Amino acid sequence: SSGINAEYGGINAEYGTLTPTLYTVPASEIGSRLFLRNVTGVRVVVGDVSKTIGHVTLEGFGSHAPTCPVPYMTFAGAVGMSKGDVEVLVGKVGKLLEKCSVK
Repeated sequence: SSGINAEYGGINAEYGTLTPTLYTVPASEIGSRLFLRNVTGVRVVVGDVSKTIGHVTLEGFGSHAPTCPVPYMTFAGAVGMSKGDVEVLVGKVGKLLEKCSVK
């Protein structure tokens, strides 16, 4: 465990999971909105995408499983990141999710 356990706008910093909250923007737009806020290394996986390459159909393309019921985000980390760096990241993600959540 990272030692960080705080909830920010629907994301649990310790487990990195999105809670089932309704948002006013598609999950696929979250990554680009974070990029505009100088957050890089984010990959948003929608989970319900299938892609056909040749004669092979890949269910849940880009996801960790063929059927992923909810969108999720992954974040790139680097050697040398501090706890403060992670807290800034989680804060920015949380503020964005709060801004985009249905009130």
